[in-house]
Amino acid sequence: MERVKLTITGLTNDVTVAGLSRKEIATKYGISQGQIKKAMDRAGLKNIRVKMDKFELIDDTIPTAVDDSPNYAGMENMQY
Repeated sequence: MERVKLTITGLTNDVTVAGLSRKEIATKYGISQGQIKKAMDRAGLKNIRVKMDKFELIDDTIPTAVDDSPNYAGMENMQY
């Protein structure tokens, strides 16, 4: 079996940027969750956790700018 090459940056990005759990990282690299835990411990990422929100809050109380520019789409086929 060939050894999987992991980088500290890659593991950090998997957790903090992509929001992957240890289980998802294990699936991504094709190794066990125990091996991912061990790799993260050795890389100094022992207490790093996924911090991705499962929602996006949209503030609909602030009026948005209205685009009042003329729409010329399709004007090229108009008869004058």
